[in-house]
Amino acid sequence: MINLEREIRSRYDNDFFEEVLNVQVRQISDFVTFLNASGFPRELLEKEKEMNLIQFLLEQSTIFNEQ
Repeated sequence: MINLEREIRSRYDNDFFEEVLNVQVRQISDFVTFLNASGFPRELLEKEKEMNLIQFLLEQSTIFNEQ
C-alpha cells in the first residue's frame, strides 16, 4: 500500500503547502488524512497526472480549510 503522506511530501515542500494550498505545516498530516478519507484517487500519483494532482490538491485544500 502506498503511503500517501510520504508520496506527497516527497514531491512538494512546506512552501507549496503553505503558499499554494494554504495548509500550515502543522496541518499537513491532518490534510493527508482528510485526502484519504475523501477517497483519494491513487492514479493521480502517476507522473503524467501531476497537473491533475495539483488541481485536486487545490480543490481539496479549499474544502479542508473551510472546516
